[in-house]
Amino acid sequence: MIHLFISIIVGSFIACGEEEKGTDSGVEETFTPTEGAWSYDGSEYSDDNCNLVSNPLYNPTILDALVFQLSNTSDTVLTFTSEAGTSFDCTRDGMSAVCVNGIETDVTTYNDENGEPVVDDEGNPVDPDAVASLDFQADVLFTDSESATYTAKIEGKCEGADCEVVMNSLGISDNPCISDLSGSILFQDN
Repeated sequence: MIHLFISIIVGSFIACGEEEKGTDSGVEETFTPTEGAWSYDGSEYSDDNCNLVSNPLYNPTILDALVFQLSNTSDTVLTFTSEAGTSFDCTRDGMSAVCVNGIETDVTTYNDENGEPVVDDEGNPVDPDAVASLDFQADVLFTDSESATYTAKIEGKCEGADCEVVMNSLGISDNPCISDLSGSILFQDN
């Protein structure tokens, strides 16, 4: 569940806005991003205290391969739809947008300090006392109707008696942890 959420979060960084621009004729036009398939480019973590880069699903190379559909839902809302069909909205203003969201999930399995799955005497995975959450804010600035840059702050938290072991098994020493991600978003010609 948390892996799908990160994919959705990352997909939500594709955002845009409306802005009136002057033309040579003096007539105002409204900026609207191109609807259709968009993907990331040049994604990188400047800080990664949540150790997201170590998971193949969160690695910038994988993130840059994701494709999302952008739809201009209204004058102030932009909707992203993942290939899995999950939708996500962002608030837009001018050529910028802000995406804020989060998810909370019960951790169902974890590894011990040696990286081995924690199991009971019968070999069944132990359900830890841990609830993990990821919250994020992505700020997006369009340079034109087919490209944008983004910066995102992702905060991971864990609550429960087993959180220290769960977080350590993921290579995370801070609870809460913060990761900063940035890159470009580009329209994909089909």
